Amino acid sequence: MKREATKIIEIKKEVLNIIEKKKEKLILNNIEIEIITNTELNYFTIFWKNKYVAQIIIGNPDFSPYRFICFEIIEIDSEEIIYYWYDNEYSTIQEIIENINNSIDYFITYDEIPNAHNIEVKGRK
Repeated sequence: MKREATKIIEIKKEVLNIIEKKKEKLILNNIEIEIITNTELNYFTIFWKNKYVAQIIIGNPDFSPYRFICFEIIEIDSEEIIYYWYDNEYSTIQEIIENINNSIDYFITYDEIPNAHNIEVKGRK
């Protein structure tokens, strides 16, 4: 458990750094950030944008399709997950950082990309 807690703390620190670096870009794109949970071993934030929400969940779930972190974009009206990225037991910290960074960028530009729904993105349904 100690090793898992250390990894969760490290993931959370890196994700908070990514969000902080992207804060201005998020604001410029009219994306609101709502932090739901922020404890040592759990973090849950929602990004609100027009008809979409994105969420980042960090923690040690009892049962989930991810190991420590997930990122999902959900269409509000249909409640359909239109994009997701989940880590697994083999994900490195570097892979997690890259994927969360890319996922947030994807969310920021989602409505702006022509035919965005037809773009092949890793982890996309």
